[in-house]
Amino acid sequence: MDMGNRSVRVEKLFQFVILLLCHRNADDQLRSPLCYFTSVLGIDRKTKGFRTPYNYTSYIAGLMWVARLLLLEYILPKHGYAHLDWPDRSNHPDWGQRMEDIRKPYMIHGSYSLFSFMANLLAYGKSIAVAEGTVYIERN
Repeated sequence: MDMGNRSVRVEKLFQFVILLLCHRNADDQLRSPLCYFTSVLGIDRKTKGFRTPYNYTSYIAGLMWVARLLLLEYILPKHGYAHLDWPDRSNHPDWGQRMEDIRKPYMIHGSYSLFSFMANLLAYGKSIAVAEGTVYIERN
């Protein structure tokens, strides 16, 4: 496989991930493929039931952390994406404004976005985990 072809695929994959992260649907927030994915993360294959909030919230927090990193690269890319015609960060004179242009519609509570959905799940899961008390995991 030549490096040019690989570069095109990597950039297209990055574009696809950004499209998933920036998907908004005010009519039905749950139509996002990543909303379905976060819901499926709540299923425990071993017990054939749902994960406890104590265990489930770590998956959501990890997913949110990685998504923030990917969006940060999209907002202020270190290098340009030639195949997508996305410039590097030097083409954005006001980095703060560029950040706000993406943060407000896609990364805050109440924005009908994936982040809003995940933040609600995380907050709800944390409140239940606190109400249930600390869970100790036995190790063999």
